[in-house]
Amino acid sequence: MTLPSAILSMVAGFFLGFRGFLAYAAGVAESTNQVTDEVGFSMSVSAFSLFLFALTTPTGLLATYLFLAGALRAFASVAGEARGDPLLGLVDSLLHTRRRRKAATQAAAARAALEGPELPDVLERGEPAGFPDAEWVVIASRLKPGWENGVFVVTPDRWYRILRQIDRPTPEGLKAVYLLGSVGQAEVLRRSVAYEHPQLSALHDDASLASEMAKE
Repeated sequence: MTLPSAILSMVAGFFLGFRGFLAYAAGVAESTNQVTDEVGFSMSVSAFSLFLFALTTPTGLLATYLFLAGALRAFASVAGEARGDPLLGLVDSLLHTRRRRKAATQAAAARAALEGPELPDVLERGEPAGFPDAEWVVIASRLKPGWENGVFVVTPDRWYRILRQIDRPTPEGLKAVYLLGSVGQAEVLRRSVAYEHPQLSALHDDASLASEMAKE
């Protein structure tokens, strides 16, 4: 349906522009008193008036838009790329962006109502906390910007990957729980966030010490 609607837009723009230009040019010729019996419109009216009509009058602007938008859609359809009306697409995009921002604002407000006071992060080992697939668990009182699944968490000691984020209701309010897994040496660092916590180095040192003692 893209090609027929594009052709229809071009035809509508052409006939609207043609009839509108005849009326416009006749009015210009009459106002300047340059109408002739043989030609109907003088040379001073024909060429320059066409551009003035197309770019400065409501009818001309509408006709120009319909024709050019239809031509663009027709060429795109022939090339195998379906496109909708540019103006309608822009309006739809703006409305979609506005709805998305409104929904995000409402979701943030609803979450803020469930969250308690802002507190420092709490670190726990994954298995004792009930997450055997995670090496460390970061329990935060707020969602952390940029902390999404698969993102690398760069600490002064090691790199970790965010396995997933879950919400945990607590008596103090809703908490954001981030599960951190280890990163292999051959993995390439892509998206990352820097993170430093006073307890993380100590926990890492204790784990390393325990591992060395177990080997001995």
